[in-house]
Amino acid sequence: MENNIEIIIEPHNDDYDPSDNRWLAQVNDLVSDCEREVGEVRKNVTPVEGQKGGVESLILTLGSAGALTAAVDIFKGWIARDRNRSLKLKITTPEGVQEWEVSGNAMDKEVIEQFMKAALNKEVKNSEKSD
Repeated sequence: MENNIEIIIEPHNDDYDPSDNRWLAQVNDLVSDCEREVGEVRKNVTPVEGQKGGVESLILTLGSAGALTAAVDIFKGWIARDRNRSLKLKITTPEGVQEWEVSGNAMDKEVIEQFMKAALNKEVKNSEKSD
């Protein structure tokens, strides 16, 4: 992959308030796994009125197809540890922002395949532009 792909990850769990320390520890586990296996993770916080802090998005930059596969494996493993977890995954492509949601209750193989295909398709289009 010549061009990096940025994935915006929004973790969620219905059982915890976003500022709950137990939830923050779970999100930190996800970040640590991604940093160890894939690469740098940046955090972006969008303020929400009436809420302490805000909605936190994680931005993961992938530089190879192998990194994409490793990221998907991390997402699957992280979600599998708690059925109430979910991840909203976003990628900006030439067609616009594409978005998928995966959860412990619906870790749909087809959704993950669509996500990977879109991410890899973005890479193909980016490399064609650079030729």
